[in-house]
Amino acid sequence: MNKAVFLDRDGTLIEDRHFLADPSGVVLLPGVPRALRELRDAGYLLIVASNQSGIARGLFTHEDVTRVHRRLEALLALEGARLDALYYCPHGPESDSETRKPAPGMLLLAAREHGIDLAASACVGDQPRDVEAGERAGCGINILLAHDTQEGGTCAPDLAAAAAMILHRAAP
Repeated sequence: MNKAVFLDRDGTLIEDRHFLADPSGVVLLPGVPRALRELRDAGYLLIVASNQSGIARGLFTHEDVTRVHRRLEALLALEGARLDALYYCPHGPESDSETRKPAPGMLLLAAREHGIDLAASACVGDQPRDVEAGERAGCGINILLAHDTQEGGTCAPDLAAAAAMILHRAAP
């Protein structure tokens, strides 16, 4: 079985532009490409799981999300990094969708499709709902990107620090 790091998109990999529809607005956060390379080198699949309620709200389309994801992948490729899969939930917060985080549906689907051992995997995001999705899916490591440790749980200031924590915990 594979191990993976499930990653939120906005505020974790790229600057959070709030309902990003234009690929030109994709800006990688500092240290992201290197962190992804280090995780991949340690044998982790890298999988994005992102709520994209702007679709349900009529602010952008599935095609817009695809264009943003292509831009993200292109910017990562320029830095020698890549993702294994990108999942997103188009439903709004009022939905009872099994894929909208904090529900674990996207992670469970990815685990089935990619043969992932969730207990050996990690989930990283900038919102408590990201961490909750990882916990509910059974991920062994769940990290909230936050400077305020008042949030409780395991926190890191950025993806580079989260990657170091994952790699340290996974070391024999």
